[in-house]
Amino acid sequence: MRKFFEEDETQRVLKQCRKLVARESADTEFDKTRNLYITQMIDLMTQYPEYWDKTTQLNISYFSDVFINDMNRTDFNKQYLDIIFSGLFRFLIESYISSPGEMSMESKAIRKFATNQVSYFVEDASIQINYALQDMSITMFKSLYNEEGLQAIRSFSSVKEQAKALKVVWDNEIKSKEESVNSLKEELTHQLDSYNFVGLHAGFAKLGRMKAGELFWSRLIMLIIGGLTPISIATQAYLYHHFNVAFQTPMDLIKMIPGASATLLLLYYFRVSLNNYSSVRAQIMQIELRKSLCRFIQRYSEYSAGINTKNPQLLAKFEEVIFSNIMTSEDKIPSTFDGIEQVAALISSLKSK
Repeated sequence: MRKFFEEDETQRVLKQCRKLVARESADTEFDKTRNLYITQMIDLMTQYPEYWDKTTQLNISYFSDVFINDMNRTDFNKQYLDIIFSGLFRFLIESYISSPGEMSMESKAIRKFATNQVSYFVEDASIQINYALQDMSITMFKSLYNEEGLQAIRSFSSVKEQAKALKVVWDNEIKSKEESVNSLKEELTHQLDSYNFVGLHAGFAKLGRMKAGELFWSRLIMLIIGGLTPISIATQAYLYHHFNVAFQTPMDLIKMIPGASATLLLLYYFRVSLNNYSSVRAQIMQIELRKSLCRFIQRYSEYSAGINTKNPQLLAKFEEVIFSNIMTSEDKIPSTFDGIEQVAALISSLKSK
């Protein structure tokens, strides 16, 4: 926005022109009224220059240089006073059209005077007054209509069609991206299903390998002891027969104590090794069961809330199996001291007899 009325030169010319017009003598009522209205319009422009700059940009753009030249004359006569009035009147009408409010009483009086007395002005001034009253609004509308902002509004339809076409392209692209994301989501879900409880499964697998080693040694020891037991019995029978050992008195039974003790100890340790073998094998079966459950029970953390609401016992049973103690109870496995106490009880009973 160009600042014309706020310029010092414009203010100087307006104030100088007012002084000269105020000194002019008026021969007729028309001249007197014209000069009065010239001074009133100049007073408004000098008192509120910001307002006139804001509301008269059209005349500032196309008419300001001519206007300032006319105002800067000092040899006033009727012709130039009429032209000065018409120039000021152009700014007055544009200011009124550009402002949202109503005209002031002074401005209405000036417009009425110009409209009714237009024929008394010189030809050039009459042309300017008629232009201000009749054609200026059209010129202002044309200027406004061709501004960049209105050009954008005028091209709104084409821009709207372009936006619709662009929206279709974006929608298709978004749909394609969404399908790609869903595909990746399904793939990730599949990977999650495949590798769920991997750490737990790996732990059970490591424990299973350890128990498999224990099972091998338990089976080997059980087979060795199981083989030694009948050999011990057969050896004792052969020795008793070969040396003609006779059992005529109860004291002769003492001769059987070493062989019988060895046989009992072998039977006891065979029982211990058998129970240990059975225990390890049961543990391996439980570990394999846990490994199988880890393969089939997927997304435990994701579905636990929903499953608990539908069937609270389902996950409880699963957790009992997965996180329960693998080791069997050792109370049922006989200890070495229990076997010794049984042998001691047998010897005591023989002595009493």
